[in-house]
Amino acid sequence: MKIAAISHEIHIADCEYNAERIIESAKAAHKAGCSVAVFPAFAITGCSCGDLFSTENLKESAKEALLKIARAGKDLGEMVIVLGFYVSDERCIALIKNGEIIKLISENRPVSFSIDDEYFRAEATDPVGIIEGYSCIFKYAPEHGHDIQDNAVSLNDTGISHDTDFIFLLLSGEMYAGCSYDHLHDLALLSHKYHNTVIGISTGAGESVDECVYSGLKLVARDGVVYDYTYKNGIWIFDHDMEAFPSNDPGNIDLITDRTSFLPSDEAVLRQFCFDIMKIQAVGLGERLKFLSMKKVMLGLSGGLDSTLALIAAVNAFDRYSLDRKGIICVTMPGYGTGMRTKGNAVSLAEIFGVTLKTIDIREQVKIHLQSIDHPVDENGDFVSNVTFENAQARVRTMILMNMANNENAIVVGTGDMSELALGWCTYNGDHMSNYSVNAGVPKTVIAPVLRTYVECVAKRDDREELSRILEDIIDTPVSPELLPTDKDGNVVQNTEDSLGPYELHDFFLYRFLNHRYESTGFIFEFALNIFCGENGSGNKYDRKCVYETFKTFIRRFFSQQFKRSCMPVGPKVFKHSLSPRSGFLFPGDAYATVWLNELEEAKEALL
Repeated sequence: MKIAAISHEIHIADCEYNAERIIESAKAAHKAGCSVAVFPAFAITGCSCGDLFSTENLKESAKEALLKIARAGKDLGEMVIVLGFYVSDERCIALIKNGEIIKLISENRPVSFSIDDEYFRAEATDPVGIIEGYSCIFKYAPEHGHDIQDNAVSLNDTGISHDTDFIFLLLSGEMYAGCSYDHLHDLALLSHKYHNTVIGISTGAGESVDECVYSGLKLVARDGVVYDYTYKNGIWIFDHDMEAFPSNDPGNIDLITDRTSFLPSDEAVLRQFCFDIMKIQAVGLGERLKFLSMKKVMLGLSGGLDSTLALIAAVNAFDRYSLDRKGIICVTMPGYGTGMRTKGNAVSLAEIFGVTLKTIDIREQVKIHLQSIDHPVDENGDFVSNVTFENAQARVRTMILMNMANNENAIVVGTGDMSELALGWCTYNGDHMSNYSVNAGVPKTVIAPVLRTYVECVAKRDDREELSRILEDIIDTPVSPELLPTDKDGNVVQNTEDSLGPYELHDFFLYRFLNHRYESTGFIFEFALNIFCGENGSGNKYDRKCVYETFKTFIRRFFSQQFKRSCMPVGPKVFKHSLSPRSGFLFPGDAYATVWLNELEEAKEALL
């Protein structure tokens, strides 16, 4: 049987547009001699519509589009079109053949609805169909919240048996670092469980990139073996021969299980994680620019880790979407605490990537602003270096970027990372704000491996040596917001990790909070002591008091700084979990950390 798995370009909530794309793709599949053309979950509407799913306009539009697709099928002979849609507050799958809807399958309950005075009924108890003599099951991946996600494939087994020849699994296909290992492993195990063939198809280009990027995965697996797969959008055609499939143990696809932090220890797997991160950032930014019909971005380039990663994300996006790199407008904005080292690296990066570079010294603007609000000065006439002094600089920089973006018909690319968001180490409505935050899902300790992977595997050969030198110097530069005045020799005096504790520890705690929410504070603390200090507290990494103080800081700031995350800009998640107030780690901005801090104190008494 010849099968076409198709991830067409979606326009979210534009059912008429999506129907036209489905029809075009189905005709191409028919011309190629396919027996089946299968589309993703919510092929008609897009899977990221959120509460728009419950509006009558979208429901009626989806029904009209379904009927249009069905009628177009009369010219496609015996080929069966399989697609997902949403109607009457229920997820459904339609099978179309010879211009008619031959079967409707709902997810949970029977659903009746009308289209142009024609009445249809979708049955929840009958997901089986026969195509060319083969028994086929049609299923959705699980749903979480308003969007359809499939971090783990654990679908309802109803109707599936060892006599089933095919499982057509309609996915949404969220992409995250390491997703290929998870998705391929889960689908291979599903095919192994019933000794049949699994066809997986995910949505891709055009879905919302507010919260995540969708992969466009298309896969065929049989009896525990992934036969073939691709993440390319468009039509993917394969000839299925039941006898030609190999038979093997499902262990050929490894599940990543050895992680105690965001990145795996295995070098080859780590490299794939880094590739995934770069792709997610590039596709997220590129799709947003495409939707806005824009060809320029504005980026504050400091020469630090975060802005460097954001620049590489922009470069990858512009290259992937065939945009001129000169549309990446980098702005260096030296202030009272700017060091020569970081400023020099910022200039070098702009030159090597061939982007536009502008320099605006912010000191005079900050001075005028501080004077206007009667900011105190010391006995030497210098402004007092307090939180107002620091935040004023961050907010002036953001104002400059936003207004320049208006002038250039561009969007501001945020540079702040996930670790800073977790700790609230950003200025509210300063570097906290942007139009699209490409780094929002990337922890601080992940950035250096991504930069090194970029140099090793992506950068042009003639750029590599010099770029590697610059990036290694950036990696070696102590992390600093550079908001306090430099010393008399122009050296940076502000070191973030001196104030907060090591980012390696903070990222460890963040990973446990997001991915192992069932763990108690005491368990996490003891686990951290064993990893970073050794079982007897004799390790060389950090002393036990440092681990305690850093964990205490993490808990206090993670709770107290939620108000910044509650209104953070959109940006794609990079790992399975994010800090987004819309779909990530959700809790109120006025929650107390008392229980967690008390347990940490009890653990301290027992372990230190």
